[in-house]
Parts: sequence; structure tokens; C-alpha cells
Amino acid sequence: MKNNFINQVNVLLIFLFADYNSIVKKGDIVAKIEPELYKSDLEEGNARLKTALAN
Repeated sequence: MKNNFINQVNVLLIFLFADYNSIVKKGDIVAKIEPELYKSDLEEGNARLKTALAN
């Protein structure tokens, strides 16, 4: 069974482990992204959740 996975996101890639049309298996790591961009989003989301729960 061949699965096609195509998604468009804005990220900063640090390293790419697979190329276009590479065969990968479930659980394979295909890329490493810059985590700092998502850490701030996660912190902001947690703060909004706490505020919503408090209200």
C-alpha cells in the first residue's frame, strides 16, 4: 500500500532525512525542524487555556 503525504507548513528545516519520492516507513523521522518557533506557540496556547479555564 502506497500512501502519499503532502502538507504545506511554514517551518525552518534544520535537517532533511528524506528526499522527494523517498520510501519511508511508519515511524521514520523525515525532517528536523527548528523547535524555538513552536515553543513560544505552545507557551502562548497554554497561557490562553489557563485564562479560559479561569474564566
